[in-house]
Amino acid sequence: MVSRANQPIQKGLLDLPWKTAQTLEAYPMLFPGTHRHPGFIDLTCDAAFQLRMAINSQNSYAENRHSRASIMASAFGLECAANAVMNSLSLPSHLSEDLDRLPLLSKFDLFLKIITPDTHAGLNRGDARVYKVAELVRIRNEFVHSKVTNIDVEMGEPTDVGRAFSLPMEMIPKVWSGTQIPKPSMFWSRIDAKSALSVTTDFLDYFFRLSALDSEKVKEILFQRTYITLGESSVIVESLFDEFATELEWAVSQGFKLGFIDFGKAKS
Repeated sequence: MVSRANQPIQKGLLDLPWKTAQTLEAYPMLFPGTHRHPGFIDLTCDAAFQLRMAINSQNSYAENRHSRASIMASAFGLECAANAVMNSLSLPSHLSEDLDRLPLLSKFDLFLKIITPDTHAGLNRGDARVYKVAELVRIRNEFVHSKVTNIDVEMGEPTDVGRAFSLPMEMIPKVWSGTQIPKPSMFWSRIDAKSALSVTTDFLDYFFRLSALDSEKVKEILFQRTYITLGESSVIVESLFDEFATELEWAVSQGFKLGFIDFGKAKS
């Protein structure tokens, strides 16, 4: 946890527990503030955690459950990032509400057009990193709005095994062309969860390179922060819990591109 202030403040103030009777007794003067919570780090860590659980699963059903959770967290994390970059523009509320209806990739594209007026940087829609994001959005939408799925099946000869017959069966799911993730979620595995998280991190690494924003500005957009007023002074607190740092470090060790958030500098 990192604090920034224009004047020194009492040590320990930033580590206040939730406001309780004991808290009020220990700290009779509480200071007004605002906590900004984009949600991106939480969901990215969820995706990494659920991927680890899928990798360590002892059976295919458990692996599938954790893989589904990981893939959805990756998709939701992209949505959080898109909304966070648009929020950072501090546009009038009526305009923000209108722009909130834009498709996910259009939000990223518009942000680039606004902050790079000289170079007119924009997403290359033919780039695999961009195409796969569009595909992941469709995967997310189809999962959230699930419908009956018909799956091709190849049947083998039934075998008498005593009290019942064994009926060999092979299901052949269709897959998405870019990510190669199976269309029916019942087939999702650790491989697919890794693919989804790679789609998210590869794209954001590409996007923030195009934006030319420095790491401090990227953290300001994506990290949760608390803004505290102390009389005429102000304090900005960047938060990255140890549990989150653990997941991010593991993700980096697995080859996921997270350099754009430079989370090492935000740890307490």
